[in-house]
Amino acid sequence: MGVVVRNLYNVNGRWKYRKVIPATLRPHVPGNLTEFVRWLGSGSQNSAEVTARYSAAAKECEGLLEVAKKRSLGSYDELSAEMIAHIIGTERSNLLWEDDEDRFDQKRTSCSSMFVSSSLLQQAQS
Repeated sequence: MGVVVRNLYNVNGRWKYRKVIPATLRPHVPGNLTEFVRWLGSGSQNSAEVTARYSAAAKECEGLLEVAKKRSLGSYDELSAEMIAHIIGTERSNLLWEDDEDRFDQKRTSCSSMFVSSSLLQQAQS
């Protein structure tokens, strides 16, 4: 006896995960999606690859719907002191990395323009 798998469809030999997003949650989903669709690839329905992709798609969809439900109700998770410290640390690290990248790019630009300027100066002196 087989297992009934919801939201799994075979379209021209390719499997896809498709779930309709309830109308009440659509305004709270980025992009105002009406349905969640992920293509899972080809092969048999029972193949390990299709099953793994199906599980990942179902988990992603459920996570999306859970966040949309929280947004629609206006309820959010409480943040602990540890979580707040982690978020601040992560953002600080991201900002410092971006700053470092910007500084590197500026030095590279100024060095290359200095090289061009010195080359032009040498040509002018010749």
